[in-house]
Amino acid sequence: MRWCLPLLLVACTADEAMDDSDDVGVLPATLTLVETLDTNAVVATKGLDVAPNGHVLLWNYNQDTLERWDGSALTAVVSGGLVSGYGTDVAVDSHGAVYVSKGGDTTGEVIMKWDGTSGDALWTDGVTLTGGLLLGLDTAVVNGEERLYVADGATSQVHALSLADGAVMHSIDLVDVPLDIAVTPDEQIFALTADSSSPVVDNGPVMLRKFDASGTEIAPAVLVRAGSYLTLGDGGLVYVSTTDFDQPTRAIAAFSPDLVDRVDTALPVAYAGFAGGIATGPSGRIHILAQEGTGSGPICDVLVYE
Repeated sequence: MRWCLPLLLVACTADEAMDDSDDVGVLPATLTLVETLDTNAVVATKGLDVAPNGHVLLWNYNQDTLERWDGSALTAVVSGGLVSGYGTDVAVDSHGAVYVSKGGDTTGEVIMKWDGTSGDALWTDGVTLTGGLLLGLDTAVVNGEERLYVADGATSQVHALSLADGAVMHSIDLVDVPLDIAVTPDEQIFALTADSSSPVVDNGPVMLRKFDASGTEIAPAVLVRAGSYLTLGDGGLVYVSTTDFDQPTRAIAAFSPDLVDRVDTALPVAYAGFAGGIATGPSGRIHILAQEGTGSGPICDVLVYE
């Protein structure tokens, strides 16, 4: 997920991006850790996104709580709200509204929407997609309109929803189960996908793929062992967090927009056990949810890279 603001976002086609080298990001030799946010979030925290004001939103799925880091303290914005199941991902739109997808069953998955400051429910009963298994979320401005994009693990589709009422505007069929997604202004979709013939597991290998607006794959797929979340950065660079306990040096993988070039950055040793949600802040910095220790560490902090 990444933060976007319609007035500042300049859309360009893939061809235009290729013609203008200034629009295409250049992979650094490594990412640099510039800040550690001592959120001390519980291990059950999963989703992460950054609001336009720089506040970090976290979803604690065990305690059914949306939490906000304002730079000095972690406070609960919403406690409860998902009757069953658990929150799987968080997205924030350009107005600061927060969306959480509910997983846990396939009988009627719900997306909740709250005011990121007050915690007031903006979709009173949430939006239900019957029969879906809602996983990753992203917001993107496409054709001048900001939309919420939802990865549906039950149908191998990505749904584009209206921010006003959650109505499905259209759906895009992918070749495999999308675990998390990131969407460009011309509706190209980067997706972490699982093999549709295998069960989705937290520590299993996945593929990073790129699709156009019709669902056609337009770049060679890349194996990302245990990739869990992804976000788009400046210049179209793609960042993936991993949950691979065996290869902590691949905690953050950065890719060129064509998925050809890759740079891996290790988390600090103290956080080598887990990497969770990842998001791009308004300054372009990459925020990643990182767990202290290996295996089942006690807390999670947010590490900020550039």
